[in-house]
Amino acid sequence: MVVLFVFQPLSAQVIKEEPFAYSEALLEAAKSGDPDAMYKIGLCYFVGKEGNPQIITSTVPLERDYKKAFDYLSKAAKKGSALAMLNLGNLYTNGLGTPKGKDLKLALEWLEKAAEAGCPDALVNIGRLYETNMTGLLTERIVKIKAKDANQTYAFFCNKALEYYHKAAELGSATGAYNIAVIHKTGLLLQPIDYQASVKWLRKAANLGHQQAVNDLAVSYINGVGIDRDIRTGLNLLKMAAAANQNMALHNLGVYAYNGLYLPMDKETATLYFLRAYLLGYNNITALNECYGAGLQNAKNFASVADWINHFKNNLDLNTPLPELIIPQRQTVYQVPIGSVVNDCGSWTILNEDSISITENQYDGIVKDPQTGKLTATRFGLTTTLAEDGTEEYPLFEQMLNQLEVVSDNNTISAYSMLILQTDNFNILDYRSAAYFNMAVFYFNQFQQTNAIDYTLVTNYLNKVLAEDPDFAEATELLTYIQQEEEAIRKQKRKERRSIMWDCIFSISGSVLDLAADIAGDIAEKQQEKREREAARKAEIRAKNDATRARLSERQKASKQKFRDGINRRFTSRAYSGYVDQINNMQLYPEKYDQQQKDYIQGQMKKIRVKDDLPYHESEDW
Repeated sequence: MVVLFVFQPLSAQVIKEEPFAYSEALLEAAKSGDPDAMYKIGLCYFVGKEGNPQIITSTVPLERDYKKAFDYLSKAAKKGSALAMLNLGNLYTNGLGTPKGKDLKLALEWLEKAAEAGCPDALVNIGRLYETNMTGLLTERIVKIKAKDANQTYAFFCNKALEYYHKAAELGSATGAYNIAVIHKTGLLLQPIDYQASVKWLRKAANLGHQQAVNDLAVSYINGVGIDRDIRTGLNLLKMAAAANQNMALHNLGVYAYNGLYLPMDKETATLYFLRAYLLGYNNITALNECYGAGLQNAKNFASVADWINHFKNNLDLNTPLPELIIPQRQTVYQVPIGSVVNDCGSWTILNEDSISITENQYDGIVKDPQTGKLTATRFGLTTTLAEDGTEEYPLFEQMLNQLEVVSDNNTISAYSMLILQTDNFNILDYRSAAYFNMAVFYFNQFQQTNAIDYTLVTNYLNKVLAEDPDFAEATELLTYIQQEEEAIRKQKRKERRSIMWDCIFSISGSVLDLAADIAGDIAEKQQEKREREAARKAEIRAKNDATRARLSERQKASKQKFRDGINRRFTSRAYSGYVDQINNMQLYPEKYDQQQKDYIQGQMKKIRVKDDLPYHESEDW
């Protein structure tokens, strides 16, 4: 039995938010000045009637009112409520309900007070301030540093954010541990991608009760990312998170049950899991539309999918356990009877009667066709038939390469590329560098579409490309472009700072303000010209990426042919060895064969040897 982690109670000194229910008695206690009640009513006004099932377990009859939320939280914080201090800091961070809008200085002061009062999640929020509000902290002179350039400044803020996340995790903050896990998984804050470290911190966060971490840890087990693949353990973790109403875990279990992947197919129960995930805030409306179209859970009785969802919103108790999804028991397969289906959540290998593995590959499921008697194996959502010796008649890796040749969608390309990186550990397909490049292009296009300026993840993948293949010209070209882009961003920020300084000077007199307006017009024109140049540059890089993808397609075809040639060579070698055995028999029993048969077989051996460049065997000339 695999021991994952042990849940242990935290020290009584650690203060964290716990679920609670709204009531009229709670409201009266808040009006009477009870600090804990004021904190809770402040949260109720913050979320309003929309609610937040993760914290407030009942419906909230109050309209959302940030001003009232601020008033209640301020009073509770002044009376010593650490959780009120935490949430008051968040209101100042975002400028919600506060007298003068966003105020990072006051936000930092209240968060520091909350941390001193024993709330480690306040340290997480301080870390988040350093991670996401670098410009504000510098502009308001809350943080003063001496740095040579923008790179050193950015590195300082990244290190401070990571430092606070670690402090929070050490003091028992599940969110702090989870944030560190995400940083290692994605390569944020200038950290290298490290899936094993990510799993380590996911375990710690799960140990501290972070249900999103339990879900992510489950997905790591199921996909074998950062840890040995163990689908059964992953499913058990998903069930734990779903039992705690973690919306993503509910959705993931619904996907497996709906498609019969790892779990027995049960679309009616899967629909209930989808619905609860949606009601808990997970946006899976596409899955619900499909369930509604299939008439699941009496959907045909409702005029629209919205009416159907609202029915469950009004009648589905989020605290009532859902029907259990049963994980199949692990089995051992020696021979697969005709017509039987193996659909276990473990990974399968085919064994002969002596329990000896006759195939190197592992599969999610194996079916024996009742008509042909052929074994059909499934993995990665792809299917292949198997020969009697366990070899794949349509190799799954080859199917992946075929998919990559025909698809043009970036999401699909990146998904197959990631799959190859995870499964082709020894680079049999000679495709690793191209897969890394595909991942870099995928994230690069995402950043371009969202106007993001953090190319760390793209740069990490490009460096991996060049580590595999230093002559990969397209990767070098894209890396150079990103470096130029980042330098342009740094220059633009310096110009913006100078612009702020000049704005202050121009505000001295009206005449100077007029001059500033003229300059601002010139700046606007230059910015428009820059945007147009930027659009042209992005179009150029997209065109280069398309051309690169076309070249990669040709490389994939060559890899596929190499793969096929290897298979053909293996079968040809078997044929030659068979002929050698026949010649040996003729030597032992010459009375059973005539010279014409012997000449024919030796002639075939010579043809095969010459054609496929096989080693010479003396039996050709006996």
